[in-house]
Order: sequence, then structure tokens, then C-alpha cells
Amino acid sequence: MTRRFCFTAITLCIALPAGVATGSVTIVDNLPGSWIDISGTGTALNLGDDDDVDIATTVGNALLPAGTVRVGSNGGARFLGIGTHLFAWNHSIPSAFAFDGDQALLPFWDDIDTDGGVDGNIFWEEIDGTLVIQWEGVEFWVGPLTTPATFQIQVPSSGPAFAQFLYNDIEGARPNGGGSATIGYQNGTGTANDVEWSFDTASAVGNGTVLSLRCDPCDTDCDVGADAFDIDPFLGLLFSGDAPCDFCAGDTDDSGAVDAFDVFPFLECLFGPGPPSGGQDTFRVFFDTSGNAGSDSAPHPGSGTLEHVKIETS
Repeated sequence: MTRRFCFTAITLCIALPAGVATGSVTIVDNLPGSWIDISGTGTALNLGDDDDVDIATTVGNALLPAGTVRVGSNGGARFLGIGTHLFAWNHSIPSAFAFDGDQALLPFWDDIDTDGGVDGNIFWEEIDGTLVIQWEGVEFWVGPLTTPATFQIQVPSSGPAFAQFLYNDIEGARPNGGGSATIGYQNGTGTANDVEWSFDTASAVGNGTVLSLRCDPCDTDCDVGADAFDIDPFLGLLFSGDAPCDFCAGDTDDSGAVDAFDVFPFLECLFGPGPPSGGQDTFRVFFDTSGNAGSDSAPHPGSGTLEHVKIETS
């Protein structure tokens, strides 16, 4: 069965191949976030060098489940899986050196050593439906003791992101904004994909940086995957401003509104750049606000009114 959806006034017809695409998440630095200091209220983990410990949380969301979370002193936390150790030597992700390749948040994977809570510490706490894990004033195995780092993970039960990495003090000579660190999300057995923000990149993050792990804005039904099931919610957003879920809004070009400019990025989420693959020959786009047919190579309209939609099934 092939489903087509067509716009008139601006007309767009696409044959949808069968099947469901894999899930997709991304890391962005343009969503707001607020530092939640738990250094005076959270539970201190007092981890030794290259140490790890399990915590039990009641907070989770569609990507990161509640339950047992394993915190590694070296700047990360495992969610799904059974991997027990985050090694001191960071690698590009995915990596078996990060909790045996299992699902993990890695806000700053580096050779951190708090020496049992003597040289900084790691805290965790649940606050108003958000799990916070904070590396506070932590030192490193190699480097001057006068340039510690302070950063945290926030995992909300709902909101515009699955997780956020916030950086309070990360620009010292040793942390160097990520000069010898890996920053990203490792999917493991999760339902999405790996996302690496940086690997051994100086100034990849700075004081005040907020990184947000969010689902693809094309994932308008919030099932952690951009696929054919997102078309109907996307049309609802485009024509009537519907809001089908909290995490994704259909604003594929990050303009602040769902409009005609989001159509091409949305199609590229489903099919990649250019026409659909697999021998499909029904990718036709016509831009015509006066009732005349356009060509397959018509340029972006720039403006126009989307007034009608026709959905066909064959």
C-alpha cells in the first residue's frame, strides 16, 4: 500500500515507501536551560579514581528510562544496559570503553579523579520531576589542581529535551572546553542513534553552554523516530497549529514557526536529500499560488498560503 499526501495552492505529492525508519535524536545548543545547583542538597557519591556506582531514580522519559542508572566518575552515566565501567581513556562514540557500549549520556568523558570526594565531588538528586547528576569542582588525573570543572546532566520526565548537559565552569586550562573529552549520547540498545557533539575538541563547550538531546523535529508523533507515521501530525501542525506532543514541534528549519519552509526539511528527514529512493518516480513538487502548475524543479516559493490538502491511498 502506498500513501500519498498532496497540497494544492502549493502542491506536493509523495509516494511513501513501506516500513518505518530508525529513530533519530540530535544535540542542539539553542534550547534554554537553567543550572540547578545540587552541591549543597544532593547525595554525594564520593567516588574514587575511575570509579562507578549505581543509583536508583524514579525519573525517566521516552528515551531514558527510570530505574538503575550507573554513574561513572569519568564524566558519564549509563541508562539501559548492564555495562559497569566508564574507562579513563575517552574515545569517539560508540565505544566499548563507555559502559561496554550501552546507552549512556556523556557530558564530559575525560580522566576525572575526585579522590573519594577530596578533589571535588559528584552529586545526584531528583528535583521537581528532573534527575540531576552534577560533577562539582572535579579535578583530573593529569593537570593542575587549580583548574577544576563543574558540569551537570539534567534528565526531565517531560519537556522539550530528553536530557540537557549544562556547563558552569569548563574553560580552565585542564578541561579546556573539551580539549581531551568526548561529549555526546551513546545509544547502545536504545531506540535512537549515536550523537557525538565533540571529540578531543578545545572550546567545544564553554561556561554557560547548554546542550540539549532532543528528538528530531520531524518526529511529530514523539515515538523517537522520524517515519511515515509523522506525516499526519505534521499536516496538523502545518495547517491548524496542532501540538501533538511536548518533545517535537515540526519546526524543521528552526524558524520559530511551522510553515511552508518546513516542508522540504521534513521530506529530507523521511527520504534524505533529493527524490525518494527505491525507484519511486512520484516525487513531484509544484509551487503555484495562482492556480498554474509548476515544474519538478520549481524553486522554493518563499511565501504562499497552504489552503488545501488531499491524502490518497492506493
